[in-house]
Amino acid sequence: MTDDLISRIDRRLAAIKKSANAACENAGLHRDFIRTIRRGKSTEPSATNMVALARALDCRAEWLVSGDGPETDDQPTLSGDESYLLEAYRALKKNKDAALTVIQ
Repeated sequence: MTDDLISRIDRRLAAIKKSANAACENAGLHRDFIRTIRRGKSTEPSATNMVALARALDCRAEWLVSGDGPETDDQPTLSGDESYLLEAYRALKKNKDAALTVIQ
C-alpha cells in the first residue's frame, strides 16, 4: 500500500509542479510528512493529515488514500466496468492483439 500511496503522491506533485516540502507546508503539515511516508516510518497516516495533503495536492482524499474514484473533482466517476477497462487499457504494452482480447 505504501508504494501505491507514494506513487499517487508523486503523480500529484508532478501534476501541480510542487516539491514535497512545499506541498507539506501548504497542507499545514510538518515539512517531512511525505518523507516519513517514503521511508516507511508512517505506514498509516491520520485521516486528518491525508485530507490536508489531498487539498494541497489538489486531488480527492479518497483517491489519494486508496486509489479509488476519480483523481480530481473534475474527473467523471466511472462504473465498475469502465474502471476495469481503463485499468486493463493502461496495463497494456502496445499490444493490439491483447487489447482486442481484453475488450472481447
